[in-house]
Amino acid sequence: SDFIPWLGWIDPQGLTARLVKAREALDKFIDHIIDDHIQKKKQNNYSEEAETDMVDDMLTFYSEETKVNESDDLQNAIKLTRDNIKAIIM
Repeated sequence: SDFIPWLGWIDPQGLTARLVKAREALDKFIDHIIDDHIQKKKQNNYSEEAETDMVDDMLTFYSEETKVNESDDLQNAIKLTRDNIKAIIM
């Protein structure tokens, strides 16, 4: 497909399928990490003095709302969606 572009749909080594599978595995792994941190936050297993990592810091800006970053209020101006957090981690 590098030399004959119209044959790009042929994938004899199966790279496209392996790429999709690897991407799904990475996506599940990061979802698991985020879910663990959200679960810890709900259970309050850590105190204010507990060590936090990058995921905990990003979850402070997490919002499940569909309309994010549309607020005029400066305190609520920065909200991250789950996809935003996953993109930053990757």
